[in-house]
Amino acid sequence: MRKRKWMILSLLFILLLLTGCSNKDVVRHYYNYQGENESWKAEYIVNAKVTFTENKGVLSVDSESEEIFILTYQGELSDLSSVRLFEFGYESPVEAGNRSEEYTTEHPIDTKIFKIRSGGKGGALPNEDTVYTVTVNMDGVKQSFELQSE
Repeated sequence: MRKRKWMILSLLFILLLLTGCSNKDVVRHYYNYQGENESWKAEYIVNAKVTFTENKGVLSVDSESEEIFILTYQGELSDLSSVRLFEFGYESPVEAGNRSEEYTTEHPIDTKIFKIRSGGKGGALPNEDTVYTVTVNMDGVKQSFELQSE
């Protein structure tokens, strides 16, 4: 029994030493920005990781993120059936994204939910106070509203 306790304590001590020697710190960020107007509501979700690494006294920073922008029409799907050019997007001082689609009578809009997925490594990341402007353009009729962190 004593030998077993000694082994467990030794293992924990070694793990503690190895953890203390680590030269990497990882900080995770999760932001959820939301907003709406009378016709649309939007959500922009940012899931990011920032890694700080020290090597020979030099600090380096790497970032990695996954983002999704979700735009939802709050009316009836049939309201969108006559739309031929549909453009939407978001913009902030840090980043922007947009999408444009053309529709026909034979192939009208068939959903009320539109998404833009993005992400990558090494890019700038937003913070909690970032405000996004959403713009929706349907056949030349533009609407805008803001998203803020929840």
